[in-house]
Amino acid sequence: MASGHLKVPKAQFRPSFFRSGMDPDVILVPAKPKPQTGATAAPAIYRNLRVDVTLENSGNAWLIDRMGKVEMIAHLKIRKDPGQKLALSGEVRALQGTLDIEDRTFTVKRALLRMPGVPANP
Repeated sequence: MASGHLKVPKAQFRPSFFRSGMDPDVILVPAKPKPQTGATAAPAIYRNLRVDVTLENSGNAWLIDRMGKVEMIAHLKIRKDPGQKLALSGEVRALQGTLDIEDRTFTVKRALLRMPGVPANP
């Protein structure tokens, strides 16, 4: 079981870290798919895992991307019961920032991302 309350006093998140262009020198060879055992191929440790974690910050958490920079505040609940999928609930609010779209800079005055806590559908 993983449980607890995590307060994040300062953070930077760069989504570009998860984007990667294909290097022309890299050639991907398709692998044969592994047969799934049962209804899910998740490892037993994940299937049996119970999670009850609260994550919150009160500002000074920045989303930084080539399109802009936005400060956020968040209160999220991460839950998972054995045999179930992960569920996220809570809110992420924008406090301030800018977005650059089509050679124009826009000021972020307010934004809200609300997650309903439905497993596998954050």
